[in-house]
Amino acid sequence: MKKSLVLIAALIFSAILIKAQELPHFKTHTIGAYSGISLIPNAINTGQGEESVQTIIVRSIGLNYTSHISEAWSLGLVYDLQFANFQVQEGQRPINREDVMVLCAIASYEFHHVGISLGPGIEYEKTKSYPVLRLGMEYSLYVANGWWIIPEVSVEYKDVYENYNIGVKLAKSFGKDVRQASHH
Repeated sequence: MKKSLVLIAALIFSAILIKAQELPHFKTHTIGAYSGISLIPNAINTGQGEESVQTIIVRSIGLNYTSHISEAWSLGLVYDLQFANFQVQEGQRPINREDVMVLCAIASYEFHHVGISLGPGIEYEKTKSYPVLRLGMEYSLYVANGWWIIPEVSVEYKDVYENYNIGVKLAKSFGKDVRQASHH
């Protein structure tokens, strides 16, 4: 009985490994459109007339481009827009933030369609811009014909505040298969 269970477990494990090898891979280039929300703790909400310190939820959209330099590694650009009017505290003075744009250069490592990314960037806003460090994680779900749905979470650390993002990307990969491109 024990040998049968070990054999069945080994067969199931082998089938999973074979199936994992058949999973589609990204092509060398991927472009995606992002939609999500950003949670901004300790913001001073100015959108309702009364000012109050709270965590606010901001709608965000963006574009992403990545270029795979190997089967596991890619480099890319992340461009996000956050639609809101709020303030953050810098020392003793409030700083206005309105319709913030964030641009980051990222490096990503992918393992079994789970990607971890990290990179520097800049947050642009007409009042004041801040440097950004972005850390993210995503899971790529293959749809068909090079199309992917990619849920993602990230955090952006800035000099005076941070925000936490959750959303989904619709992406299209094109170019050579990453496995072929990395072997040449």
